[in-house]
Amino acid sequence: MRFHYCPDCGSKLKLRQIGDEGDTPWCPQCQRPLFDQFYTCIIALVVNDRDEAAILRQGYISQQYGNLVSGYMVPGETAEECARREIEEELGLCVSGLELVKTWWMEQRELLMIGFSPGLRTRS
Repeated sequence: MRFHYCPDCGSKLKLRQIGDEGDTPWCPQCQRPLFDQFYTCIIALVVNDRDEAAILRQGYISQQYGNLVSGYMVPGETAEECARREIEEELGLCVSGLELVKTWWMEQRELLMIGFSPGLRTRS
């Protein structure tokens, strides 16, 4: 998302050279840059000890395809905390460890997906 007006004061932004960032939206009233923003999400491939992967059916994502555990990060949450929360919410499982697999940029939805592969532990 690119800002055209300052979300704090409402001033129309002007482009300004900011270091090596190039032309950046700048609020002349607040005297600060407003960098482009995007959503950050996690995606997790959860596999059990029989090498079976959890594939979810969530109609609000797709009527045709299954999907992996995924979810949006909330302010103040790390990617690891988000992955643990989403796995527990969607599968009812607790995660003992997480391995960062890869990140993906999804242009069509302006999302940064952070991929994890978790270790699982049983609830006590």
